[in-house]
Amino acid sequence: MKIGMRTPRRRHDEPDPSVEVAKATAAESFFLPPDHGDEPRRDEWVFLAQGTPEDWETLVAYTEHMRFKSGETVIRAGELDRSLYFVTDGRLDIMLPQPNGAERLVRTISAPAVIGEMGFVENRQRSMTIKGMTDGELLRLDYEAYERMAEEHPMIAQNLLFELARVLSLRLRWATQALACGWQ
Repeated sequence: MKIGMRTPRRRHDEPDPSVEVAKATAAESFFLPPDHGDEPRRDEWVFLAQGTPEDWETLVAYTEHMRFKSGETVIRAGELDRSLYFVTDGRLDIMLPQPNGAERLVRTISAPAVIGEMGFVENRQRSMTIKGMTDGELLRLDYEAYERMAEEHPMIAQNLLFELARVLSLRLRWATQALACGWQ
């Protein structure tokens, strides 16, 4: 199994109660402002769902619910995986592979967030390794599911792409500023 722990298999006609809980939790996490607690939050990493809660439920219907454990690799640098991930619970460390084989922590992100946007848009190898800092949950939207959704719900797909463009722009801005300050 490449990514996360999948929920146990059940008969096709049996409802999966964990998926319903995940949908409700995901909708809350993406439509309510995040609880900052004691830790500062970088707003550019927050994925702000566009549209309505019903639009979000439609999008979630095209995703696969997954869980990750602390220390578990969710995305591995160098792999080809044209999927987008919505982090609905937990924290993830973004690691940059080093020439000597080690990994360097670039940043930690918390739900609600989106990861894997570059691979999703470009269909190229993953540039970073992303590991669970805590246990958590995410929703995986593979590209084929996105294409089906785009045919059946074009406005939801359009809103998703605009939001991805915003996230990519803000992450590029952050990277540019980090480089200007001497981060290597």
